Amino acid sequence: MDQTAERTPTCAVAIVGGGAAGLACAIAAGRIWSDRSGWPQDLLRLPAEERPAGHLPVVLLEKQERVGRKLLATGNGRCNLSHQPLDRSAYHGADPAFADAALNRFDLSETLDWFRKLGLLCRTDPDGRVFPYSYQASAVLDLLRQELDRLPIAVLTGWRAVAIRPSSQDRLTILSDRELCLAAGQVVVTTGGLAAPAVGCQGDGYTLLNALGHRLTEPHPALVQLTTPREAVRAWS
Repeated sequence: MDQTAERTPTCAVAIVGGGAAGLACAIAAGRIWSDRSGWPQDLLRLPAEERPAGHLPVVLLEKQERVGRKLLATGNGRCNLSHQPLDRSAYHGADPAFADAALNRFDLSETLDWFRKLGLLCRTDPDGRVFPYSYQASAVLDLLRQELDRLPIAVLTGWRAVAIRPSSQDRLTILSDRELCLAAGQVVVTTGGLAAPAVGCQGDGYTLLNALGHRLTEPHPALVQLTTPREAVRAWS
């Protein structure tokens, strides 16, 4: 929903970026806050994307007109959720151990159980790739959005964050490109990297975090095509 109120709305947790990580983060925060009573029932009857900010504890900000666009493109539209087996040996580079923190905290069985509780059945193909049983990325996104609707979460689409600034009373203020503001006690940046500009991954998070003083590691392409001049390999066919 668009923010139209003149006053600055406030929330407990704001998530910047409505991709897979942002959706999961919003759901996790929403579940924590759902244990508390007193949220406006008239708002909870609305879809999350129609709820205004300022009345619910969790706000998810997405610069595009719909959340989860990159998720729909994952696995050529089939949504490759994970892989079996899933361990450090599958990770390479200068520091393969970087994956340990995530794998040790939330492993494959916990991931599959998390989706199962949303109502999603999964299957594993012979190569070890895990997909929704329907092979439809839209089925995954639909379940995630339904869970957003169930929880005390507001989703603001068409809301591009351009700055995050510390403010008084232990809060952060998020500014949009349309001069809108949102104040939050905690802010989580889940904007993705530079992998898919067509679906919104344009490196916004790097700019936001760099301005706050975070040290950034220069990004490099990881999963890419390997190409060669056609003439050099024509004789191989």
